[in-house]
Amino acid sequence: DDIIKISGVKEEYADYWKNPTWFDLVKEDETLLHFRGRDGKYKLTLNKGMNAIMMEQLEKASSSSTQNATAMWVIGNDKIGFPSYAQNNINWNTDKAFNLAPLSDTKYELILLVGQNVNGVNFKFFGQKGWGLEWKGPGAYTAKEGGDYIKYASDGNFNANATWPSGKYMVMTVETSTSPNELWVKALDELPPYEMGE
Repeated sequence: DDIIKISGVKEEYADYWKNPTWFDLVKEDETLLHFRGRDGKYKLTLNKGMNAIMMEQLEKASSSSTQNATAMWVIGNDKIGFPSYAQNNINWNTDKAFNLAPLSDTKYELILLVGQNVNGVNFKFFGQKGWGLEWKGPGAYTAKEGGDYIKYASDGNFNANATWPSGKYMVMTVETSTSPNELWVKALDELPPYEMGE
């Protein structure tokens, strides 16, 4: 099990935002986190200014192609950000881009809490932390689930089709081994905890 225990912030830990794209809460032990990414090199940051536990991919953190990509990043408007868009929105600043979690060598996932991490959908996936390779919808994707939640702007950005429901977790999963990539979009009321031994 890829279990992480954060030390040194015992009193404040409960108030810290734990990025659900990267971490599952562990059932029956709130002091532990389960790391969701594949094996690799990553940078974990305990941001005391924003009360947030953040993660960034370091190894193979840029992609040369949308097929079999080695990394996926998000760049978007002022209504998307971690730990919240109110605290830390991207607003097309590439220095604030953040990763989708690589669940495997070809599968990537992003989890956004509507009303906190996103509100007014206008963002795009990129192959690096900056301009360059980008996934331009709709030609980049085949929607396997939840296609009614998204539409594409003329520049290929994701926009909302059906309204993204406030208070729900939007889970976007991309499989890059196919061309076009396969895309799933789900709205969840809550995220299931990780059970030790899974």
